[in-house]
Amino acid sequence: MGPVHAPYSGKNPTVRGYHAEEIAAILEGGYFLSPDFSKGIVHYLATDTRRLTYPAESLYIALEGPRRDGHDFLLHAFQQGVRVLLVSKDIELERFPGCAVIKVPDTLKALQQLTSFHRRRFSLPIIGITGSNGKTIVKEWLFQLLSADHRIVRSPRSYNSQIGVPLSVWNIQQTHTLGIFEAGISMPGEMQRLSDILKCDIGIFTNLGAAHDEGFSNRSEKLREKCRLFAHSKTVVYCRDQAGVEQELQKQTNGRLFSWSMKEGADLQVQAIESVDNSTGITVIWQGLPLAFSIPFTGHAAIENALHCVSVMLLIGYQREVIQERMSRLEPVAMRLELKSGLYGSRLINDSYNSDLNGLEIALDFLQQHSPGQQRVLILSDLLQTGLPKDTLYQQVAQLVIHQGIHHFIGIGPDIEVVGQWLVDEVNFSHYLDTDSFLSHVNPAQFRDSVVLIKGARLFRFEEIVDQLSLQAHRTVLEVDLDIISANVQVFSRHLNPQTAIMAVIKASAYGSGSAEVARLMQFHQVDALAVAYADEGVELRRAGVTLPILVLNADEGSFPLLRKWQLEPEVYSLEQLKSLTRYLAGATPPLQVQLKFDTGMHRLGFEERDLPELSNLLTDAGIEVSAVSSHFASAGNPGDDEFSHEQARRFQRMHAIVSKILGYSPPRHLLNSSGILRFPEYQFEMVRLGIGLYGIALGAQGTEGLKPALTLRSFIQQIRTVQAGETVGYNRAGKINHPTRVGTVSVGYADGLPRLAGNGRYALLVNGQEAPIIGDICMDMCMIDLSDIPEASSGDEVVVFGAGHPIERLAQAGMTIPYEILTDISPRVKRVYLKE
Repeated sequence: MGPVHAPYSGKNPTVRGYHAEEIAAILEGGYFLSPDFSKGIVHYLATDTRRLTYPAESLYIALEGPRRDGHDFLLHAFQQGVRVLLVSKDIELERFPGCAVIKVPDTLKALQQLTSFHRRRFSLPIIGITGSNGKTIVKEWLFQLLSADHRIVRSPRSYNSQIGVPLSVWNIQQTHTLGIFEAGISMPGEMQRLSDILKCDIGIFTNLGAAHDEGFSNRSEKLREKCRLFAHSKTVVYCRDQAGVEQELQKQTNGRLFSWSMKEGADLQVQAIESVDNSTGITVIWQGLPLAFSIPFTGHAAIENALHCVSVMLLIGYQREVIQERMSRLEPVAMRLELKSGLYGSRLINDSYNSDLNGLEIALDFLQQHSPGQQRVLILSDLLQTGLPKDTLYQQVAQLVIHQGIHHFIGIGPDIEVVGQWLVDEVNFSHYLDTDSFLSHVNPAQFRDSVVLIKGARLFRFEEIVDQLSLQAHRTVLEVDLDIISANVQVFSRHLNPQTAIMAVIKASAYGSGSAEVARLMQFHQVDALAVAYADEGVELRRAGVTLPILVLNADEGSFPLLRKWQLEPEVYSLEQLKSLTRYLAGATPPLQVQLKFDTGMHRLGFEERDLPELSNLLTDAGIEVSAVSSHFASAGNPGDDEFSHEQARRFQRMHAIVSKILGYSPPRHLLNSSGILRFPEYQFEMVRLGIGLYGIALGAQGTEGLKPALTLRSFIQQIRTVQAGETVGYNRAGKINHPTRVGTVSVGYADGLPRLAGNGRYALLVNGQEAPIIGDICMDMCMIDLSDIPEASSGDEVVVFGAGHPIERLAQAGMTIPYEILTDISPRVKRVYLKE
C-alpha cells in the first residue's frame, strides 16, 4: 500500500524520458547508484504504490504527509519493480539492490522542481486558471472550444494542488500545441510555487468565493495569494464586477488585463442576457461591435464560465462566427464517476460523458477499488483528441487494462479494435463499430454479479448503455460523495497527532450510506480500523473484500462462530459475555482479539470499576487477547456537560491503568467520537472513532471549518396542478389553501425517510435552488410542496430534500429528531449512488 497524497499518478510518457543521473543533476540531489543498476529511462512519476502501472519506467517519489509517509512504502514500490527512488530520508541501500536512489531535502519541492524543469523544455503557450469556483468547467469548456485547432494537454479532472499541478505538467509532450491547467491553493505561499511551474501566458481569474477561507486570515489575503499565479502572464482575463480583483491584478502582474463586465468600462461589455428553456442568449460588445451567441445552459455560474471562455477566444483571434457556432455546441462537463446498482446483481460505474487516457486511468483505479474478488468489465469507446498516434494510444490502453485485471473488455468505435493485438489471453475482448450495434446484441445477464465501468466520449451516447444495464428502481436517490468523505477524514485528521489511529464507525449500513462502499473507501485511504454494530455486518464487509480490523460492538453468544471464522474483534462489555466467550473458545489458538468496553458514565454497556477484580481472573484465561479498550462519552457535544466528560476521561484512564497492570501490557485506548475529536483533543489517546463526522455532520462542535456534507437526498416533481382557495391538500385535509396555489407532488414520503413531522410547512424542499414549503401531511410515498413562488418549476424537475446548502440538521429539527435518525431511516428502496471525481 502507499500514501494518500495524490490519487493521480501523472503517468503519461514524456518527450524522451529522463535518466536517473539527469534527474539527480536537475534536483542537485545526492545520488546513490547500486552496482547492478540497469540504466533505464524514467517516463512516469508515481507518488502512490497502489497505482503503479509501469513500475520499471517510474520514479517513485516518497512524499511526506501529515499522517502518511511515502518512505514507509519504498519497499512495496521496489517489490513491484520500481528501480528509481526519490527520498528525503536516509534509507538502508542494501534493501534496494539494483536501484538508483536520489536524496533531496524535500521530496515535494523536488517534484515541483523536476516538473518545472520539464515545463521549460517546451515553448507551447499555457493557459492558467485559478479562482474559487468554475476552474474545472472553464478548463473543460476551453478544451471543447479549442481542441479542433490544437493538441491540448490539460489537468486531469480537477488536479490543481501542490502535487496535482506538477503531475499534470509532466504530461506535456512535443506533440502538444497548447496547455490548459488549473491551480488551486488552500494556504498562503502555495501559489508562488505553482506559478513558477506553469509560467502561464494567459491567466484566467474565475471568481472569489468562500472555498478554502479557513486557510487564510481574510478574503483579501486569499485574493492576493491567488493572483500570484499571474506573475509571468502576458494577459489576464477576469470579471471587472468583482470587488478588489482588478486592483489586486494591477499589483501582481505586468501583463495586459482583459476584463468583461455586466456593468460598464470593460474590454468586453455584456449588453444583454436572456434565458429561455434550457439555453441562454448572450450579447456582448467587442471592439465597438455586437457579438451575439448562445449556450445550452442557464444560471449565473454557466454564464460567468462562458464569458471567460469567449474572452479567451477573442484574445487569441477567433472569428465571431466560429465563436458563435462553437459556443452553441458546448456540452456538460462530467465532473464525477457514479457507482450504482445494475441488473442481475451487477454494479455500474458510469463515466459515460468522458473519454481520455488520464480519465481512463482514474476510472480503472476506482473500478479496482470497488471490485475485490469480482469480475471486472470495461466498456470503452474510441479515445478522441489525445494527440497520440493510434497504435501508441491503444497500446497504452491495453497495458492499463492488463494491469488493472480487466476480465471482459468491450470496445466500441471504429479505431479501438486495434487494441486487441496487445491484450493477453486472460482478457476477453469483443468489439462493436457503434453503440447501436452493441445495444442490439447485449444481454444484461452476461454481467451478472460483475462491476462494469462504462466510459465513452459523449458522441457515442453511452448514457443509453447505462440506462439499459441499470436497475430501474425508485427515482429518489441518496447521493454519497466519496471525495467529500475522504476530505472530511482529512479535516478531522488535522485535529489529531500523526500517530493517533482512526477507527471509522460504519454501523447501520454506514449511517444509511452503504457500508461496503464506505468501508472500501476507508481501506483505500488507510484508515486503521472499522467498527460495526453486529457480526453479520462485519461478515458482509469481509465478503466485500475488506481486510481492515473490524470491531463488532454488539457480539452476542450466537455470533461467536462468525467472529473466529471471519476474523472479527468483539467488544466485550460484561462478565457474563466474557465468560460465555471464554467457554466457547476453550483455550483455542491463536487467541481471539477482543476489545474491552468500560462504562464510565454512559450506563449503556461496559464494565464498571467494581467489575475489575473478577475481570482480572477471567482475563488470565487462554484464548483471549485484549487488542484495545474503549469507553463512550455521554455528552461530548454539549459544553454544559464538559466537567462530566472530564470525569469520564479520568475514570477511563484509571480503569485502563488497572487492566494494563493485570494484563502486563498496555492496550491501546479509544474514547473520542466525532464531536469528542474536535472538543477534547487531549483525550485522543492511541485511537479515535469517527462516525457521523465522516459525512460532514459534527453536531455543532467547534473546529469544523472545511467539513462538507457528503450526502444528498434527491427526488423529482411528479405532477403540478393549481389548487383553488378553499380546497385542501393531502390526508386529513391538513393542507388548507387560502389562495390559488401551484402545488407540486414529489416522489418522496415517510417510507423513504422523510419524517412525517416535517410536513405542514415545518420544512421546505429545494427546487431550482429555491425553497418550496411542504403542504399538508407527508404521505407514505410522496409529499406536496408549494411552488407558487417558483413559476419556472415543471414536472420532472429535480428536488433536493437535504444536501449542500440545505443541511440535514434543518430537516432533523423540523422532524424533532437528530441527523442520525434521518440517515438511518432512509429506506433501502432509495437508490444509493456513489460519486467520485
